[in-house]
Amino acid sequence: MISSCAIRIALACLALSGPARALPTSPSERATLFAACAGRYAAQETFWGRQADEDRDSDTFDALTEAVMPAAIDYGMPPAVARNAKFHAWRDHAYLRNDAEFSPDQGRRSRAATGWRRN
Repeated sequence: MISSCAIRIALACLALSGPARALPTSPSERATLFAACAGRYAAQETFWGRQADEDRDSDTFDALTEAVMPAAIDYGMPPAVARNAKFHAWRDHAYLRNDAEFSPDQGRRSRAATGWRRN
């Protein structure tokens, strides 16, 4: 049974993803995608959502990452690739949060607050 949390995550991904794209075809691309989503959600929960531990949306993507990892490893992907994708996604969101709250440039604060990051 699909939980309401998973449905919300799927709808959010659809709304924020832009043009419709198919899921990656290789197991390693899927693992990297799910790990990056887990990192973004974990950062959002840490900084903006402040959800209780039992209600974390990132847990769904952690579970998806773990589910596809055996196939990704068999495909030739080192496990560290998924860990790096999760870390980098988390870090990028931390930068966005920092810009949204502390940048002296109002335009940069506005873009960061809506999720756009421009260097």
